[in-house]
Amino acid sequence: MQNNLSEEQKEQLMLYYIQRNKTKRILIIFFVFFVILLTAVVSVLCICKNNCIALKKSNVTIEYGETYEFNQEEFIDFSLNHTKKEDIKVDYDIPNEKEKEYPAVGEYEVKIIKKSKIEILKLFKIPYSDEQVVTVTVEDTTPPEIKTPEKIEIIVDTQLKKDDYLYLFEVSDLSETKDIELDTSELDTTLTGEYFIKVSVKDVYNNVATTDVKCTVIDDPYDTATETSPPKIIKTKANTAKITTTQAVNQTYYQTNAETKTISYSTSGTTTSRRISSAVKTKKTTSPTKKVTTTTIKKITTTYAPSNEKQTEILKLVNKKRKAAGLNKLKPLISLDNAARIRAKEIATSFSHTRPNGKGGETVLSDKKIEFTTYVENIGEGNKTAKEIFNVWWNSTSGKANILNPKVKYIGSACYYYPSDPNNFFYYWVQIFYCY
Repeated sequence: MQNNLSEEQKEQLMLYYIQRNKTKRILIIFFVFFVILLTAVVSVLCICKNNCIALKKSNVTIEYGETYEFNQEEFIDFSLNHTKKEDIKVDYDIPNEKEKEYPAVGEYEVKIIKKSKIEILKLFKIPYSDEQVVTVTVEDTTPPEIKTPEKIEIIVDTQLKKDDYLYLFEVSDLSETKDIELDTSELDTTLTGEYFIKVSVKDVYNNVATTDVKCTVIDDPYDTATETSPPKIIKTKANTAKITTTQAVNQTYYQTNAETKTISYSTSGTTTSRRISSAVKTKKTTSPTKKVTTTTIKKITTTYAPSNEKQTEILKLVNKKRKAAGLNKLKPLISLDNAARIRAKEIATSFSHTRPNGKGGETVLSDKKIEFTTYVENIGEGNKTAKEIFNVWWNSTSGKANILNPKVKYIGSACYYYPSDPNNFFYYWVQIFYCY
């Protein structure tokens, strides 16, 4: 067929084959170049992957209140990817919360940076860097702690508001807490028996603590409605007692000695002033003009324990000093604790032995028809613990005299916490010493 082609046609055909072969060579060269480039890219990616930071985990959660130190082994797998400790730099700043030794609740970033050189075919090295981020989360999942008294006793028919119970409970938590909530719906102070008060408190992160506190409503150990003088107790069967009382109609007046002073004391270089005051009211009685004697049978309890730790500690401190002075130990009475609780709340707004209604402090007993021959009262403000306020009273001449009063036989005490106190004292204390 080629013999039939003209010279011109043969030349054109030759040019066509030459051009086609040239195109094939260009395509082959381009393909080879592409394969080489792709291989190089894949190789580099593989090399980088084999040199990047291998994380065991990318986040960690710690509890609020814990300190944190970053540990490389905890997050980085050094057995993989040719990672060496000397190539790693950790950049993180987890500051402590203000005036605390642990970080605040929140999220923090830890940057892990690797800088090294990758060796290519053992011929040359190229710089390489990688960065990974680990998230550190600080959470508060711990509920507050509620510290409650071992037991609470209330005299039957005592009218109390929910706020009157609040000072019995102490709440501790690393976070700020909201107000204590009390459920006293099951409590009936008009009937003796055992009840439970439900106490709950929540912190700002909605962690809730709840507890049930046993509360016992008891008979009045000294029922002053019919017994205006101390009962003579004759033990009988069935947990009863024959009580013979004598009611005297007397002409009486009260001799009052009171002393109020401001004391100063220093703690950690700070001088603080607090007021304390002591009063003794002695009943002077003329000869009785009439006597009425009655006899009755009723249940009676003759010993009482203080209703909270503050009262227990004050009782121990008082009796320790009285024992050292050769005096009789004082016994606690719930009726005096209740009277002290009333007075403690009163002095929070009127720091005086005179009550807000203008009457003397001793009327907290006489209003309940409790007779006495000597009423001794110590009051104080601003001290948080029982030991602190006791030392203040003890270092006061009149306060010490009241504690060592040889005439008294019974004691009641109370602390009232006033969180919105405009004077910033917050804690108000009362001791009542009593003798009939």
